[in-house]
Amino acid sequence: MRSGERPVASGQWRKDRQQIGRQAAGALKRNIAISFASLTVLVPAAALAVGDFTFRAEVDRTEVLLGDEVMLKIVITHPAGQEYTVPVTPDLGKFRLLDRREKKEEVLGTVTKTLSLVVAAFDLGELSIPPIPVLSPSGDTGFKTEEFKVKVVGQIKEGEKGGDLRDVAPPVRFYERTWLPLYVLAGIAAAVGAFFLTRRYVRRRRAEAEARRKALDDSGRERPPHEIAREAIEKLLAEDLLKKGLFRLFYFRLSEIVREYVGARFAFDSLELTTTELLDAVKSRRTPGLDLDEFTSFCARADLVKFAKHVPADSDVSRSVDQAFAFIDRTTPKAVNTDGA
Repeated sequence: MRSGERPVASGQWRKDRQQIGRQAAGALKRNIAISFASLTVLVPAAALAVGDFTFRAEVDRTEVLLGDEVMLKIVITHPAGQEYTVPVTPDLGKFRLLDRREKKEEVLGTVTKTLSLVVAAFDLGELSIPPIPVLSPSGDTGFKTEEFKVKVVGQIKEGEKGGDLRDVAPPVRFYERTWLPLYVLAGIAAAVGAFFLTRRYVRRRRAEAEARRKALDDSGRERPPHEIAREAIEKLLAEDLLKKGLFRLFYFRLSEIVREYVGARFAFDSLELTTTELLDAVKSRRTPGLDLDEFTSFCARADLVKFAKHVPADSDVSRSVDQAFAFIDRTTPKAVNTDGA
């Protein structure tokens, strides 16, 4: 014991402690009674009609800019086993529903459901969010939230001057290096060059054909087209182009010999015509002895080798040569055949 302190009997100390405890307990009971009385006054009478059911609603803002989001939160508390909710698409007036979020928690038999509606308005002025009904387990709309006023203002406040509205700017020109014009010019130059080379080649072949037609034999007689054609085919075969693998060159030469003969025999210029034009020219004329189907087949096979790089079989080559000789033999005038016999 410190000096100056007065000793206290242990029995007296226990009595004082018990008395203090009883006074504290009484004070606690009075505070609890006052709290329950306060709650009974604050809860609306309509909310007590369904038992342990409460709800509240609030908005996070009462003034927003045009198009900004407003959060309307509704919190419903009810006993477990019951179901209180709000309509899926409630009437929001001039506000548009952007998102709907729902959260549900259960603690000691009490369910707390938090419904968050994200809305926005695109009209100016003081707008209202109408009361939203709360549906009871039986489907009745016994309760509604209060009506909320939200002021929607524009980006430019009243009294302020907005910036000058400008028209859409015209397209901006920019230069980029491109080789397209050079490619076009090169293509045109190549096409012109090919045209003149082809024209020169055709003219040369035509001059050679004309010279062969005007050539005289040993007796001074002008050689007929069938003699010139047969002799040209025999010379072509003697060059052995097929054994050298020069199929395209062989068919180019063979088709030209046949073209030249048909043009000379039936009196029309055949060297400058395409295959289609050649066939049309033959069909439009009287060509005794010339089988049009065979002639068409011969031209098609020749084009396949010349332009599609097709490698013909030996049988196809033999057939083409036989057809060439047959065209000549069948279209040679009879008087010439008799003389030759």
